[in-house]
Amino acid sequence: MSDTIANKSIVSNDFKPGRVTAAQHATILMFVAGWLTCAPQLVLADLVKLKGGGELRGVFLDPIRSGKAPNAPIRMTTLTGGVVTVDSADVELVAKRSRQIEEYEWKARLAPATAAGHWELQDWCRQNSLKREREIQLAAVIVLDPNHGDAHRLLGHVKENGKWMTRDEAMALKGYVKYKGKYLFPQEVELLETSAAQRQSAGSWNKKLHVIREALHGGSLERRLEALKELEELSDSDAVGPLINLFRNEPVDEVRLVFVKTLGRLGGGVAVQALVLQSLFDSCPSVRLAAMESIPRKERGQAIPIYLKGLKDELNEVVVRSAVGLGFFGDADVVPALIEALVTVHSYTVKVQETGYLAQGSYPAELSTPVVVNRPVDIPLSIPGLPGAYSSANPGSLYNPGNLGVTTQQVVQMPPQVTRERIQVTTHPHQNVEVLAALRKLTKEDFGYDQRTWRIWWISRSGK
Repeated sequence: MSDTIANKSIVSNDFKPGRVTAAQHATILMFVAGWLTCAPQLVLADLVKLKGGGELRGVFLDPIRSGKAPNAPIRMTTLTGGVVTVDSADVELVAKRSRQIEEYEWKARLAPATAAGHWELQDWCRQNSLKREREIQLAAVIVLDPNHGDAHRLLGHVKENGKWMTRDEAMALKGYVKYKGKYLFPQEVELLETSAAQRQSAGSWNKKLHVIREALHGGSLERRLEALKELEELSDSDAVGPLINLFRNEPVDEVRLVFVKTLGRLGGGVAVQALVLQSLFDSCPSVRLAAMESIPRKERGQAIPIYLKGLKDELNEVVVRSAVGLGFFGDADVVPALIEALVTVHSYTVKVQETGYLAQGSYPAELSTPVVVNRPVDIPLSIPGLPGAYSSANPGSLYNPGNLGVTTQQVVQMPPQVTRERIQVTTHPHQNVEVLAALRKLTKEDFGYDQRTWRIWWISRSGK
């Protein structure tokens, strides 16, 4: 189709100057899809996402900022040179995007859903300096081919005991932690951060807090109240370490509430980390909330990386609790991670009962193999109506008194049935309500669980 014919069909007949109808939207999209297939190298940058689910691509004729649709109608030159006008009421968002991002979106749609297809696309991303998009494609490769060594290595993974993992995870298995860009043992970190005087003070606090804890569990009511007050009024930062060790797993919820509030008042990096972990793993909802709220405002930046890591946890409960924390005091920088955590897939181990016959070879042959046995059968003295049955009138019949007694019948005896349990691993996708709530709060936008639309909006907003 020539440009002249294309322009004529769009402008002079179906699309006269004015607003574009829903039917015309669909026609445009069908035409553009075919045109893209023929001329992918000419993909343009600007995009209009319609509320009905379609998309228009071309070049805006008026200055437009990425994001929500402007109040005025949107005029766009289509890929064939025609001009269309779209009512802003029909538009969900507009985006001005780089040619590379637009071409990436097009290629991602057409790429085969195979490891080879994603591998080819990641190489294209490398050539076009699309680092984030390349990582997305590499991650897709290892989902489809978990043993794809090259993809793992490009993501910085290492192989330990036959299993691919991140370098941080591999070092953690060996007992290391990452400290200022280096891997050290926790004890080395502690020595670097704690002076001799602090260690001596911490030892003293360890004894004092043991006394307080014993009083909380075994003293009189008056002594318990006194011990609780002592815990509430702690003000020495040297007490943070012993306080965490003794009270993070305290069985009484009310005591843990005092514990997290005291930690928040003392502050410091160690206290912040303990509060984040308490907000993620404590069994009591009120303690989790108090731990999160107790993180000092000026130190909340230290909590964000821990919550971001929690978005990738194997447990869905940790994912959604991390989202709550990021929504509580995160900023725009956490939006991409939240978008990726909108829908997560988790594995669960369940017990399944099965009933069946014993497998041959796993038990003695007499228990697991069908056998033919002879079963005794009593022969009646006479069988009415049966020819040849014994009677005085037929003394030579088969069933005569001399033949009466017991005979046998061959039957098949099956092995016994057994019921046993087996472990089965199943996966389940989760649409995470808490993640969506955090996105709504931080962005003032709502695209539901449509991750692709969220990504388009974020890229357009970031000006990439």
